[in-house]
This record gives sequence, structure tokens and C-alpha cells, in this order.
Amino acid sequence: MAFSKEEFIAFSRPILQKAAEDEDFRCKCIDEPEAALEEMEGIEIPEGMKLTFVEEMDAEEVPAANEVVVEMTEDNFCKFKHLDKGVCKVYTFEVNEAAGDYDLTDCGEVQD
Repeated sequence: MAFSKEEFIAFSRPILQKAAEDEDFRCKCIDEPEAALEEMEGIEIPEGMKLTFVEEMDAEEVPAANEVVVEMTEDNFCKFKHLDKGVCKVYTFEVNEAAGDYDLTDCGEVQD
């Protein structure tokens, strides 16, 4: 599933901001992602995309073709990993609550 970093941020911004502010919601994202996403009114997850939230990302594990793995930590940093044309891409960003924006850094690519 191909999408840009900016497209991911556009639909995930409210989810990640709420998870950064609300410990119970963050835990729900990890334990019951479908239920957590249902709480977020107006969020449009791209059709066919599966979001998997984890506390710690396995560096060796490659996500499924339609999956985005999102690492949610308690220190307001998040990572996401997905396949793009057979290449596993990993990005990290800091949730900047004051500005309501993200500082997104490309961490490089891992060949599949």
C-alpha cells in the first residue's frame, strides 16, 4: 500500500495526539485497535489499511502488504513502518503537542 509520510500524518494526527495525552487510549490502541479507532469520530483510515499499534517495534519483522505498524511510546515519540513497493520503510517522529504538529525524520529504508 503506497502512501506518503504526509498522508499518514494527515489521517493519524488525531489518533496519535490523543494517545500521547491519554494513557488509557494509548493502551486501548495497543490492546484493542479497532475499538480505539471507533472512538475517533471523523477519522478516515484508507480502505484496506490495517493499523497495528505496538509498544516496541520488532526491527526484524516486516509488516504485511496492507499493514502499518505504529510504535507508541510514553515519551511522545512514534515510529511507523510499512511496505512500499516491496521495500520496508521506517519513519520516526516526535509528537509536538504545543504546536499540534510533527517533526518527521526519515530513518531510512530496509530492503525486504
